[in-house]
Amino acid sequence: MLRMSDIARRAGVSQSTVSFVLNGRDTAVRISDKTRQKVLLAADELGYRQNQLARAMRTGNSQMLGFLGGDLCDEHVGRMLDGALQEAEAHGFTLKILPHRQETEGFAAIRRSSELRLMGVAALHLPRELVHHLHEESLHCNRPMVLLDTPVPLADVPQVATDDAGGVRTGVKHLVELGHTRIALVSSSPISVLAPLREEAFRRAMAEVGLPFDEANLARGNFSLREPNVIAAHALLDRSAGERPTGILCLGDAIAATVMQVASELGLRVPHDVSVLGFGDLNIAALCNPPLTTLRQPFRQMGRLAVRHLLHSLPPGEGEDTNGHFNTAQSGMLEDTAHLPVELVVRSSCAPPPV
Repeated sequence: MLRMSDIARRAGVSQSTVSFVLNGRDTAVRISDKTRQKVLLAADELGYRQNQLARAMRTGNSQMLGFLGGDLCDEHVGRMLDGALQEAEAHGFTLKILPHRQETEGFAAIRRSSELRLMGVAALHLPRELVHHLHEESLHCNRPMVLLDTPVPLADVPQVATDDAGGVRTGVKHLVELGHTRIALVSSSPISVLAPLREEAFRRAMAEVGLPFDEANLARGNFSLREPNVIAAHALLDRSAGERPTGILCLGDAIAATVMQVASELGLRVPHDVSVLGFGDLNIAALCNPPLTTLRQPFRQMGRLAVRHLLHSLPPGEGEDTNGHFNTAQSGMLEDTAHLPVELVVRSSCAPPPV
Protein backbone atom coordinates (compact mmCIF):
# COMPACT_ATOMS: atom_id res chain seq x y z
CA MET A 1 0.00 0.00 0.00
CA LEU A 2 1.37 3.38 -1.02
CA ARG A 3 2.05 5.70 1.93
CA MET A 4 2.75 9.42 2.28
CA SER A 5 6.26 8.54 3.49
CA ASP A 6 6.95 6.72 0.20
CA ILE A 7 6.06 9.82 -1.81
CA ALA A 8 8.02 12.05 0.58
CA ARG A 9 11.10 9.84 0.23
CA ARG A 10 10.87 9.86 -3.59
CA ALA A 11 10.37 13.66 -3.72
CA GLY A 12 12.93 14.44 -1.04
CA VAL A 13 10.52 16.43 1.12
CA SER A 14 8.70 15.98 4.43
CA GLN A 15 5.49 14.00 4.87
CA SER A 16 3.68 17.16 5.93
CA THR A 17 4.66 18.82 2.64
CA VAL A 18 3.26 15.86 0.72
CA SER A 19 0.04 16.05 2.75
CA PHE A 20 -0.37 19.76 2.07
CA VAL A 21 0.17 19.34 -1.67
CA LEU A 22 -2.02 16.29 -2.20
CA ASN A 23 -4.84 17.77 -0.16
CA GLY A 24 -4.80 21.06 -2.04
CA ARG A 25 -3.54 23.15 0.89
CA ASP A 26 -0.10 23.99 -0.49
CA THR A 27 -0.98 27.64 -1.14
CA ALA A 28 -2.03 28.13 2.48
CA VAL A 29 1.50 27.31 3.74
CA ARG A 30 3.31 28.88 0.78
CA ILE A 31 4.91 25.79 -0.69
CA SER A 32 6.81 26.75 -3.82
CA ASP A 33 5.58 25.68 -7.22
CA LYS A 34 8.85 23.81 -7.78
CA THR A 35 8.34 21.73 -4.63
CA ARG A 36 4.72 21.16 -5.46
CA GLN A 37 5.65 19.83 -8.91
CA LYS A 38 8.25 17.49 -7.36
CA VAL A 39 5.59 16.04 -5.06
CA LEU A 40 3.06 15.61 -7.86
CA LEU A 41 5.67 13.97 -10.13
CA ALA A 42 6.73 11.56 -7.39
CA ALA A 43 3.13 10.71 -6.60
CA ASP A 44 2.39 10.03 -10.26
CA GLU A 45 5.50 7.86 -10.70
CA LEU A 46 4.47 5.76 -7.69
CA GLY A 47 0.93 5.35 -8.97
CA TYR A 48 -0.85 7.56 -6.42
CA ARG A 49 -4.55 8.21 -7.08
CA GLN A 50 -6.47 10.66 -4.95
CA ASN A 51 -9.54 9.35 -3.11
CA GLN A 52 -12.12 11.94 -4.14
CA LEU A 53 -14.83 10.35 -1.99
CA ALA A 54 -12.69 10.67 1.14
CA ARG A 55 -11.80 14.24 0.21
CA ALA A 56 -15.47 15.11 -0.25
CA MET A 57 -16.36 13.64 3.15
CA ARG A 58 -13.55 15.63 4.77
CA THR A 59 -14.12 18.97 3.04
CA GLY A 60 -17.79 18.84 2.05
CA ASN A 61 -16.66 19.58 -1.52
CA SER A 62 -18.01 16.76 -3.71
CA GLN A 63 -16.78 18.23 -7.02
CA MET A 64 -20.12 17.01 -8.41
CA LEU A 65 -22.82 18.91 -10.27
CA GLY A 66 -26.28 17.63 -11.16
CA PHE A 67 -28.07 17.44 -14.51
CA LEU A 68 -31.72 17.01 -13.60
CA GLY A 69 -34.54 16.20 -16.03
CA GLY A 70 -34.90 15.67 -19.74
CA ASP A 71 -35.53 12.48 -21.67
CA LEU A 72 -32.10 11.07 -22.46
CA CYS A 73 -33.56 9.34 -25.53
CA ASP A 74 -34.12 12.78 -27.12
CA GLU A 75 -31.28 13.91 -29.37
CA HIS A 76 -31.35 17.55 -28.28
CA VAL A 77 -31.15 16.51 -24.61
CA GLY A 78 -28.12 14.39 -25.45
CA ARG A 79 -26.46 17.34 -27.14
CA MET A 80 -27.04 19.61 -24.13
CA LEU A 81 -25.75 16.89 -21.82
CA ASP A 82 -22.65 16.47 -23.99
CA GLY A 83 -21.88 20.19 -23.72
CA ALA A 84 -22.47 20.15 -19.97
CA LEU A 85 -20.19 17.13 -19.52
CA GLN A 86 -17.40 18.74 -21.52
CA GLU A 87 -17.56 21.95 -19.49
CA ALA A 88 -17.73 20.15 -16.15
CA GLU A 89 -14.79 17.88 -16.95
CA ALA A 90 -12.73 20.83 -18.20
CA HIS A 91 -12.90 22.26 -14.67
CA GLY A 92 -12.39 19.06 -12.72
CA PHE A 93 -16.05 18.40 -11.90
CA THR A 94 -18.16 15.27 -12.29
CA LEU A 95 -21.69 15.55 -13.67
CA LYS A 96 -24.31 13.36 -12.03
CA ILE A 97 -27.26 12.66 -14.36
CA LEU A 98 -30.66 12.54 -12.65
CA PRO A 99 -33.30 11.76 -15.30
CA HIS A 100 -37.00 11.41 -14.58
CA ARG A 101 -40.02 10.52 -16.69
CA GLN A 102 -42.85 11.09 -14.24
CA GLU A 103 -43.52 13.87 -11.75
CA THR A 104 -43.19 11.53 -8.76
CA GLU A 105 -39.77 10.48 -10.05
CA GLY A 106 -38.89 14.17 -10.28
CA PHE A 107 -39.46 14.73 -6.57
CA ALA A 108 -37.34 11.68 -5.80
CA ALA A 109 -34.57 12.93 -8.10
CA ILE A 110 -34.52 16.31 -6.35
CA ARG A 111 -34.25 14.58 -2.97
CA ARG A 112 -31.46 12.42 -4.37
CA SER A 113 -29.56 15.51 -5.53
CA SER A 114 -29.48 16.73 -1.91
CA GLU A 115 -28.48 13.35 -0.51
CA LEU A 116 -25.52 13.23 -2.93
CA ARG A 117 -24.37 16.67 -1.72
CA LEU A 118 -24.27 17.99 -5.27
CA MET A 119 -22.71 21.44 -5.40
CA GLY A 120 -25.18 22.78 -7.97
CA VAL A 121 -27.96 21.57 -10.25
CA ALA A 122 -28.88 22.36 -13.86
CA ALA A 123 -32.60 21.67 -14.36
CA LEU A 124 -33.87 20.78 -17.84
CA HIS A 125 -37.49 20.74 -19.06
CA LEU A 126 -39.01 20.56 -15.59
CA PRO A 127 -42.70 21.39 -15.07
CA ARG A 128 -43.41 24.42 -12.93
CA GLU A 129 -44.22 22.51 -9.75
CA LEU A 130 -40.90 20.67 -9.84
CA VAL A 131 -39.01 23.88 -10.63
CA HIS A 132 -40.40 25.53 -7.51
CA HIS A 133 -39.71 22.43 -5.41
CA LEU A 134 -36.10 22.33 -6.63
CA HIS A 135 -35.79 26.04 -5.86
CA GLU A 136 -36.94 25.51 -2.28
CA GLU A 137 -34.52 22.60 -1.88
CA SER A 138 -31.65 24.63 -3.34
CA LEU A 139 -32.30 27.49 -0.93
CA HIS A 140 -32.49 25.04 1.97
CA CYS A 141 -29.17 23.40 1.00
CA ASN A 142 -27.53 26.71 0.00
CA ARG A 143 -26.53 25.49 -3.43
CA PRO A 144 -26.94 27.20 -6.83
CA MET A 145 -29.28 26.07 -9.58
CA VAL A 146 -29.76 27.08 -13.20
CA LEU A 147 -32.76 26.53 -15.46
CA LEU A 148 -31.85 25.08 -18.84
CA ASP A 149 -34.42 25.45 -21.63
CA THR A 150 -37.06 25.83 -18.91
CA PRO A 151 -38.71 29.29 -19.08
CA VAL A 152 -40.12 29.44 -15.56
CA PRO A 153 -39.25 32.88 -14.14
CA LEU A 154 -37.46 32.91 -10.79
CA ALA A 155 -35.85 36.18 -9.74
CA ASP A 156 -32.61 34.74 -8.33
CA VAL A 157 -32.10 31.80 -10.70
CA PRO A 158 -30.09 32.08 -13.97
CA GLN A 159 -31.78 31.01 -17.20
CA VAL A 160 -30.06 29.45 -20.22
CA ALA A 161 -32.24 29.11 -23.31
CA THR A 162 -32.40 30.04 -26.96
CA ASP A 163 -34.09 33.08 -28.43
CA ASP A 164 -37.20 31.14 -29.39
CA ALA A 165 -39.21 34.28 -30.12
CA GLY A 166 -36.49 35.51 -32.45
CA GLY A 167 -36.32 32.09 -34.09
CA VAL A 168 -40.07 31.98 -34.71
CA ARG A 169 -39.92 35.51 -36.12
CA THR A 170 -37.10 34.45 -38.47
CA GLY A 171 -39.11 31.44 -39.64
CA VAL A 172 -42.24 33.49 -40.36
CA LYS A 173 -40.19 36.13 -42.14
CA HIS A 174 -38.56 33.47 -44.34
CA LEU A 175 -41.92 32.10 -45.43
CA VAL A 176 -43.30 35.59 -46.08
CA GLU A 177 -40.26 36.51 -48.16
CA LEU A 178 -40.95 33.44 -50.29
CA GLY A 179 -44.45 34.80 -50.91
CA HIS A 180 -46.59 32.83 -48.43
CA THR A 181 -49.63 34.47 -46.86
CA ARG A 182 -51.52 31.39 -45.59
CA ILE A 183 -49.11 30.27 -42.87
CA ALA A 184 -49.99 27.67 -40.24
CA LEU A 185 -48.31 26.56 -37.02
CA VAL A 186 -47.99 23.04 -35.61
CA SER A 187 -47.24 23.45 -31.92
CA SER A 188 -46.94 20.90 -29.11
CA SER A 189 -48.99 20.07 -26.05
CA PRO A 190 -49.76 23.08 -23.80
CA ILE A 191 -48.30 20.99 -20.96
CA SER A 192 -44.89 21.88 -22.37
CA VAL A 193 -43.55 25.13 -20.90
CA LEU A 194 -42.00 25.94 -24.29
CA ALA A 195 -45.01 25.55 -26.59
CA PRO A 196 -47.22 28.40 -25.26
CA LEU A 197 -44.34 30.88 -25.47
CA ARG A 198 -43.53 29.91 -29.04
CA GLU A 199 -47.21 30.09 -30.00
CA GLU A 200 -47.44 33.63 -28.66
CA ALA A 201 -44.26 34.51 -30.55
CA PHE A 202 -45.89 33.18 -33.74
CA ARG A 203 -48.97 35.36 -33.24
CA ARG A 204 -46.76 38.43 -32.72
CA ALA A 205 -44.63 37.59 -35.76
CA MET A 206 -47.71 37.27 -37.97
CA ALA A 207 -48.97 40.64 -36.74
CA GLU A 208 -45.56 42.22 -37.41
CA VAL A 209 -45.66 41.16 -41.07
CA GLY A 210 -49.27 42.31 -41.40
CA LEU A 211 -50.87 38.90 -41.83
CA PRO A 212 -54.06 37.80 -40.05
CA PHE A 213 -53.80 34.75 -37.84
CA ASP A 214 -56.59 32.21 -38.20
CA GLU A 215 -56.96 29.92 -35.17
CA ALA A 216 -57.97 27.18 -37.60
CA ASN A 217 -54.34 27.28 -38.78
CA LEU A 218 -53.03 26.38 -35.32
CA ALA A 219 -52.72 22.64 -34.67
CA ARG A 220 -51.11 20.99 -31.66
CA GLY A 221 -48.96 17.92 -32.05
CA ASN A 222 -46.31 16.66 -29.63
CA PHE A 223 -42.55 17.06 -29.32
CA SER A 224 -42.10 13.35 -28.55
CA LEU A 225 -45.17 11.39 -29.74
CA ARG A 226 -45.90 10.76 -33.42
CA GLU A 227 -49.66 10.14 -33.42
CA PRO A 228 -50.66 13.66 -32.26
CA ASN A 229 -48.48 15.05 -35.07
CA VAL A 230 -50.28 12.87 -37.63
CA ILE A 231 -53.64 14.18 -36.41
CA ALA A 232 -52.40 17.80 -36.48
CA ALA A 233 -51.02 17.39 -40.01
CA HIS A 234 -54.29 15.97 -41.30
CA ALA A 235 -56.22 18.84 -39.68
CA LEU A 236 -54.19 21.34 -41.71
CA LEU A 237 -53.56 19.49 -44.97
CA ASP A 238 -56.74 17.53 -45.60
CA ARG A 239 -58.48 20.59 -47.09
CA SER A 240 -59.19 22.03 -50.50
CA ALA A 241 -56.33 23.82 -52.24
CA GLY A 242 -57.86 27.26 -51.61
CA GLU A 243 -58.20 26.66 -47.85
CA ARG A 244 -55.04 24.71 -47.19
CA PRO A 245 -52.03 26.60 -45.75
CA THR A 246 -49.16 26.93 -48.20
CA GLY A 247 -46.51 27.27 -45.51
CA ILE A 248 -46.31 25.42 -42.18
CA LEU A 249 -43.96 26.28 -39.33
CA CYS A 250 -43.45 23.34 -36.96
CA LEU A 251 -42.08 23.84 -33.46
CA GLY A 252 -39.90 20.73 -33.68
CA ASP A 253 -38.06 18.82 -36.40
CA ALA A 254 -39.81 15.54 -35.55
CA ILE A 255 -43.13 17.32 -35.90
CA ALA A 256 -42.05 18.69 -39.28
CA ALA A 257 -40.91 15.26 -40.49
CA THR A 258 -44.34 13.82 -39.66
CA VAL A 259 -46.10 16.69 -41.46
CA MET A 260 -44.03 15.94 -44.56
CA GLN A 261 -44.92 12.25 -44.40
CA VAL A 262 -48.64 13.02 -44.12
CA ALA A 263 -48.38 15.49 -47.01
CA SER A 264 -46.87 12.76 -49.16
CA GLU A 265 -49.61 10.31 -48.16
CA LEU A 266 -52.21 12.90 -49.23
CA GLY A 267 -50.54 13.31 -52.61
CA LEU A 268 -49.03 16.72 -51.82
CA ARG A 269 -45.51 17.61 -52.86
CA VAL A 270 -43.09 19.39 -50.52
CA PRO A 271 -42.24 22.16 -51.27
CA HIS A 272 -44.26 22.53 -54.51
CA ASP A 273 -47.68 22.29 -52.86
CA VAL A 274 -46.78 23.11 -49.27
CA SER A 275 -43.61 24.41 -47.61
CA VAL A 276 -42.56 22.96 -44.25
CA LEU A 277 -40.14 24.56 -41.80
CA GLY A 278 -38.81 22.91 -38.62
CA PHE A 279 -37.21 23.98 -35.34
CA GLY A 280 -34.05 22.60 -33.72
CA ASP A 281 -31.90 21.22 -36.56
CA LEU A 282 -31.66 17.65 -35.31
CA ASN A 283 -30.11 14.90 -37.40
CA ILE A 284 -33.50 13.99 -38.84
CA ALA A 285 -33.70 17.39 -40.57
CA ALA A 286 -30.98 16.59 -43.10
CA LEU A 287 -32.38 13.08 -43.65
CA CYS A 288 -35.89 14.19 -44.62
CA ASN A 289 -36.96 14.02 -48.25
CA PRO A 290 -36.56 16.77 -49.25
CA PRO A 291 -34.04 17.94 -46.60
CA LEU A 292 -35.76 20.12 -44.03
CA THR A 293 -35.28 23.87 -43.75
CA THR A 294 -35.16 24.51 -40.02
CA LEU A 295 -34.14 26.82 -37.18
CA ARG A 296 -30.91 25.66 -35.54
CA GLN A 297 -30.58 25.78 -31.74
CA PRO A 298 -27.03 25.62 -30.25
CA PHE A 299 -27.78 22.79 -27.80
CA ARG A 300 -24.18 21.95 -26.83
CA GLN A 301 -23.44 25.60 -26.14
CA MET A 302 -26.53 25.72 -23.90
CA GLY A 303 -25.22 22.82 -21.82
CA ARG A 304 -21.77 24.36 -21.49
CA LEU A 305 -23.18 27.71 -20.46
CA ALA A 306 -25.42 26.11 -17.82
CA VAL A 307 -22.38 24.54 -16.13
CA ARG A 308 -20.48 27.84 -16.30
CA HIS A 309 -23.35 29.49 -14.46
CA LEU A 310 -23.20 26.86 -11.72
CA LEU A 311 -19.43 27.18 -11.30
CA HIS A 312 -19.70 30.96 -11.30
CA SER A 313 -22.32 30.80 -8.54
CA LEU A 314 -20.35 28.60 -6.15
CA PRO A 315 -19.17 30.28 -2.90
CA PRO A 316 -15.49 31.34 -2.82
CA GLY A 317 -13.24 28.33 -2.34
CA GLU A 318 -15.82 25.76 -3.44
CA GLY A 319 -15.08 26.18 -7.12
CA GLU A 320 -11.62 24.70 -6.73
CA ASP A 321 -10.44 21.85 -8.88
CA THR A 322 -8.80 18.70 -7.55
CA ASN A 323 -5.45 20.48 -7.22
CA GLY A 324 -6.90 23.27 -5.12
CA HIS A 325 -6.90 25.87 -7.90
CA PHE A 326 -9.81 28.14 -8.66
CA ASN A 327 -11.70 27.36 -11.84
CA THR A 328 -11.36 29.93 -14.58
CA ALA A 329 -15.15 29.79 -14.96
CA GLN A 330 -15.41 31.76 -11.72
CA SER A 331 -13.78 34.82 -13.24
CA GLY A 332 -15.77 37.37 -15.20
CA MET A 333 -19.48 38.07 -15.25
CA LEU A 334 -22.36 36.11 -16.71
CA GLU A 335 -25.76 37.46 -17.63
CA ASP A 336 -28.54 36.10 -15.40
CA THR A 337 -30.59 35.31 -18.50
CA ALA A 338 -28.88 34.00 -21.63
CA HIS A 339 -30.94 33.71 -24.81
CA LEU A 340 -28.63 32.22 -27.42
CA PRO A 341 -29.39 33.08 -31.06
CA VAL A 342 -31.34 30.71 -33.32
CA GLU A 343 -30.04 30.34 -36.89
CA LEU A 344 -32.06 29.71 -40.05
CA VAL A 345 -30.70 26.70 -41.96
CA VAL A 346 -32.03 26.76 -45.52
CA ARG A 347 -32.42 23.39 -47.25
CA SER A 348 -35.07 22.24 -49.72
CA SER A 349 -38.42 22.00 -47.94
CA CYS A 350 -39.48 25.60 -48.52
CA ALA A 351 -40.25 27.36 -51.82
CA PRO A 352 -42.65 29.99 -53.17
CA PRO A 353 -46.32 29.02 -52.83
CA PRO A 354 -48.13 27.34 -55.73
CA VAL A 355 -49.64 29.74 -58.24
